[in-house]
Amino acid sequence: MGCKACNWGVSILYQLQGAEVSGGNTRQASLDIEEKVMAKVYDNLSDRMSSIRPELQLFVQAMEVKLCRHDEKKGDSWRTCERSFLESKLTEEFFEWKGAGEKGIQDRKELVDLANVALFLWYRDMEEKSDKCSFFNEAGPSR
Repeated sequence: MGCKACNWGVSILYQLQGAEVSGGNTRQASLDIEEKVMAKVYDNLSDRMSSIRPELQLFVQAMEVKLCRHDEKKGDSWRTCERSFLESKLTEEFFEWKGAGEKGIQDRKELVDLANVALFLWYRDMEEKSDKCSFFNEAGPSR
């Protein structure tokens, strides 16, 4: 199904492809288009997240962009896969982050992967225990 921001981005992608790919380097044009679409996705998400701390906004946006990139291939498979798979994936992503060292962008990408898997486990735990609201009742957003 995909997120609304990404669905919008895909429709823009097709429009941009028709306008910019003709007559040039299609690989570079494709990369340029993806960059423009991701910028638009960021803008769209920013509009909906104005009451969240700026640092968290940036991190959540990075998580969402990464998830959107995998929507078509993986969809919501994290909701139905074995929990042990997600636990192994969390460990794998942790060691990928540790292996990335202090390499700037790659280091941040691995942290986003790690956070997304942690999100999957966190959400699945809430769903399995049917206590979606109890977290907010206990720790409730104070903002």
